[in-house]
Amino acid sequence: MKKILSFLLLFTMPAFPQYTIPTVTGATAVAGCVSELPTAVGNLEGWWSADCYTNSSGCTTPAPGTITTNWYDQSGTSNTATVHGTCTFAASQINGKPAVSFDGSTCYFTLPNTYLTSNFTAFAVIVNASTAAKEQILGGSLEYWAYWTCNSSKEQGADLQNNMQVGTGTAACDTSWHQMNTVLVQNSTYAFRLGGASDGSGTWSTALSNIDSPTTIGIDPVSSDTFMNGKIAELFYFDAAVGSTDVQKLECYLKGKYGI
Repeated sequence: MKKILSFLLLFTMPAFPQYTIPTVTGATAVAGCVSELPTAVGNLEGWWSADCYTNSSGCTTPAPGTITTNWYDQSGTSNTATVHGTCTFAASQINGKPAVSFDGSTCYFTLPNTYLTSNFTAFAVIVNASTAAKEQILGGSLEYWAYWTCNSSKEQGADLQNNMQVGTGTAACDTSWHQMNTVLVQNSTYAFRLGGASDGSGTWSTALSNIDSPTTIGIDPVSSDTFMNGKIAELFYFDAAVGSTDVQKLECYLKGKYGI
């Protein structure tokens, strides 16, 4: 009888949601959500997070106030972000995590310029200080994917730098914290997501012979304007169109870390 009861219990117990969580300081598990770190996905080109602003035998952060050191790249590609202007480090900005504050007029970072293929994916955890004007998140040369916020009154969108607008998300620009991402395929499709849900998608048609990588964070390097006016807690991008499964796992990682 005991064997029969054990058998019945084994096959009548309810299934529990499965989730995993990457080894990240301060991240929490999200039920029913499978997480992965950016480094688990191929073609990662740059990864900057404020809680690992510097690295000396482990992640460290500067004291709150003006930043004088460069932003450490966790991708393994040595894509260190060099600081310019008056950027500041702010502690406990979202879910207890710090952020880099951009003043909207002088603060930006420059990146080593490396060649990209025709496809591009970027993730950002940001907040805008104002909704008045377009602000550059990632910028580059004339033939580069530019990822921005608050143009056309939308929270996010993408351009071919100084060439054409590829597309925008559907959510209105605001001054709340968001995690958001875009996946762009040259001469084909674009898709935006905000807070783990679709924020618009579409098709476009422009073939390019070369596309340069991002060369700046927080400024349009072609016209030397369109400064970021707000804060960035985390930012990473890939030299590829990341698949939907990995996109959702990366969103889960950010949700567990930032609570959005």
